[in-house]
Amino acid sequence: MNRSPFRLPPSLAGLAVAALVSCSGSSDPTPAATDGASGEAAEALPEGVVDDPAQLVRRLRETGPTGELPTTFTVALRKDLFSSDQVGFAPPEGTTLSWDPPVDGELRVTDSDELTFTPTRGFTPGTAYVATLESLSDGAESTPAPEVDGAPAWRREFRTPDFGLARVSLNARDVKRRQLVVDLVFTAPVDPSEVGRRLRLQRDGQTIAPAKLVAGPRPSIVRMTLAGQQALDEGELAVTVEAGLPLAWDGGVTAGKQAASLDIAAGQPIEIEALLVKEGVNGHYLEVVCNDPAAGGERWYWDRDTYDGWWTSSRCMALEDSAQASVHVSPAVDFTVAEAPAGFRLFGDFSQGKYEITIDAGLVTVDGGVLTEAWESSMRVPERSPTLGFAAKGRYLPRSAWRNLPVRHLNVTDATLTVRHVPAENLVFWLAGEAEAATPRTSNVVLEKELSFAGVVDQAQTTWLDVGAMLPEVEQGVYELSLDQDEGNAADAARLLLTDLQLLAKQATPRPGEPYSREIQAWAVDAHSTGPVMGAEISLVRPSGQVLTRCRTDADGACTLKVPEAGVDETPPIALLARKGDDLTYLKFADLEVRSDADTSGQPWFAAAPEDGEEAAAGYTAAVWTDRGVYRPGETAHVAALLRAEGFGAPDAGLPVTAKLFDPRGKELRRFVTATDAAGMLTQDVPFADFA
Repeated sequence: MNRSPFRLPPSLAGLAVAALVSCSGSSDPTPAATDGASGEAAEALPEGVVDDPAQLVRRLRETGPTGELPTTFTVALRKDLFSSDQVGFAPPEGTTLSWDPPVDGELRVTDSDELTFTPTRGFTPGTAYVATLESLSDGAESTPAPEVDGAPAWRREFRTPDFGLARVSLNARDVKRRQLVVDLVFTAPVDPSEVGRRLRLQRDGQTIAPAKLVAGPRPSIVRMTLAGQQALDEGELAVTVEAGLPLAWDGGVTAGKQAASLDIAAGQPIEIEALLVKEGVNGHYLEVVCNDPAAGGERWYWDRDTYDGWWTSSRCMALEDSAQASVHVSPAVDFTVAEAPAGFRLFGDFSQGKYEITIDAGLVTVDGGVLTEAWESSMRVPERSPTLGFAAKGRYLPRSAWRNLPVRHLNVTDATLTVRHVPAENLVFWLAGEAEAATPRTSNVVLEKELSFAGVVDQAQTTWLDVGAMLPEVEQGVYELSLDQDEGNAADAARLLLTDLQLLAKQATPRPGEPYSREIQAWAVDAHSTGPVMGAEISLVRPSGQVLTRCRTDADGACTLKVPEAGVDETPPIALLARKGDDLTYLKFADLEVRSDADTSGQPWFAAAPEDGEEAAAGYTAAVWTDRGVYRPGETAHVAALLRAEGFGAPDAGLPVTAKLFDPRGKELRRFVTATDAAGMLTQDVPFADFA
């Protein structure tokens, strides 16, 4: 595409203001449904969630302790289907769950929106299963499973773990009784006596024997007790189970030789106070509140979500490797660990449903604290809170994009769209208002419409609104679009100016004694081609609506506004207005102000390079930069710096440098010490937490 030449005059030192295109329109927008909205899924479905055209079944998932055979299989529904009288009993006739290979068991209603299948004997280790919910009935009507790509939609495939030793977990470290209680966790039920015949233990190269070996809290756990000071000492416990261990219910299934180890750590005992379910931007996460005496600094921590509080230490942050080994979530969820205000957080795909959490004794914190007794809890993750919002928050919208506005929604089915119009004659008064919202004083309601949104529960969706079809006649001025969830609190608003004109402006720093700059350079550009727009009239206005001066753009799309002296009224201008034909746009200085702190004339106080035999004055300057200007949570900033002594020379290699990272509020987040190389360079990677 050939573009007209676009030339900017030499830059002025001082204040730079730019109005940039925030949303680009498409000449061929996505077709919209008859109600003005069309939608599509935004993300892939998480594990277990089904693609259900009937919108009845949400998730099919096997459930059980981490690393072990599933003990049940659950069918989670998207809505309440069963009455309270049906809970605890077999589902109504017409509900059919089939298995390949066949599994004997019982299907019961366990909640108003949940079915649970429990096998009579148990699932077989190392076996691939296919579970298919062929039909679903509420007692009055039976619904057959819909199809997706020629296969039943209500279908789940999974494989059970092979028979063997899943892990060795520390249950308790009792210093007073000089006992160490250890759990041998197998993937399937075992007989403790059979385990005892094949069990071999070593501490520091010496063979030891358990003082007690009994059945644990589950058929797949054997709990052993080690006695004596040697058992309590820090070190490694090596566990070997010789080949031939039979499955409890089938002696023909045996495990090969199994080996595992357990690190025994000593330290001040930490206490876990609570497990909280929290909701972030990307879903739910778990927060463990704990007290670590090794960290010190006792304080009262108050959780504003639960209205509960605990005495805790200054921090109680688990080591990442220790948490991965000691924290077990059932159903299994991959998670990462991050610091919390009074403990640590577990981030993962904690979707709606019930979870069992076990934290083994032996969990170690960054300050050396150790959990001395295993801790267990159960909790239920609720549905995510409804959210509704415009995907783009740009103010200046090309006219073609009016027919293709993206709306992001989560767990919202119905909402009301209200459109208010700020006419051109009220534009300055709206700009000068204290609040950005359009009010009855400055705007008129021109559209109110009910919208329906489709989507999968707990999955963010994007729906495209064709506002142009709903409101074909548009006028100059700003349009405020408000979305409000019906019977809910989710809401959002966007204020848009439909224009194909964009403004850029640059004003010099006011002279001493002047209330505002006397000269402003402005450019009008086309929103689609970024080429110059000739003949646009640009006005400089005060909050009262008074026009201080005008100019008209030339072939380069530029003109200069010569501002008269302030006189008695020193109220500064608030915005630029630009018109050409039936098009109108504006630029509010306060919204898009960018100040340049660059000193183009250098630093007059900077010391010159030292002469031979002289020493440079102490002191350094640094140029610091990053690979990007904006980072998302979970990403890593790559920081580099170049240091120079006052004589412009590089400091000696190995110069220690302390760097500090601050958040926008000025709070120090992180501090690290590094050293320069021979060229005066230093680099550092700064990771940001997932919840930043």
